[in-house]
Amino acid sequence: KEAVEVMNVHSRASAGDIGGIQNTVGNEKQEKIIDNFLNQSNQVKKVVVDDIEFSRAELFLKKAILLHKSAIRNEDESKLAEAFALLEKAKALEPANIEILLEMAKILVVLTPDDPTDEEAILEQIELLFQSPKDDETAFYLAQARYMLATSNIKHIDEDLLRKAKNTFHLLGHAHMVADCDE
Repeated sequence: KEAVEVMNVHSRASAGDIGGIQNTVGNEKQEKIIDNFLNQSNQVKKVVVDDIEFSRAELFLKKAILLHKSAIRNEDESKLAEAFALLEKAKALEPANIEILLEMAKILVVLTPDDPTDEEAILEQIELLFQSPKDDETAFYLAQARYMLATSNIKHIDEDLLRKAKNTFHLLGHAHMVADCDE
């Protein structure tokens, strides 16, 4: 059989139901829609909704973000582990996706608070892969990774990385992140 490359979706789901998760607190409707797409077939490489494409890795990422937010809100560590497992699936599909890598590092900070080496390894990978970001979004994610890496060891703050993160946040107009760097 040939692998199914694209699933065009003609349903009540809109791209807004799937996308925009970064700005939501968590939404059961989004989770159910994403689960539906992920469960359709392992052969589906991407989903098109309202002419917007979502790769399978992006769907895993979006579901993981929802689980992460729910885990924090409900203090449920099992959801963090589930989110991390989804991110591992996403990373297997798109190993150089900065959003996936950054979300993995964020979850590891919570899952392994006494051992920063695992998230530091991912953050260093981001630093190496995206030294010269091609767009503002990637620059923002890189700055987040640099901030996290610079502050991962409370006893030794990496001032150079912190300065790089702060400069990028400033250039991108993220005053709240610049303030975080100053604290």
